[in-house]
Amino acid sequence: MDEGLHAVLGFDGIIMTDSGAFQQSVYGGDVAFSNTDTVRFQRQIGSEIIVPMDIATPARPGP
Repeated sequence: MDEGLHAVLGFDGIIMTDSGAFQQSVYGGDVAFSNTDTVRFQRQIGSEIIVPMDIATPARPGP
């Protein structure tokens, strides 16, 4: 994405992005990425508020 999020979305306000770690935990897959990768990508696309990678905690089984 050469033009960045603001140009793609046609929006000049503040944009917040998320790491996507929760989606990876829900949908699975063998996608390997680091916190550094996610922060670097969010900076490259022009996000003003960056959410670093968090590791989602699996739900506990019910009673």
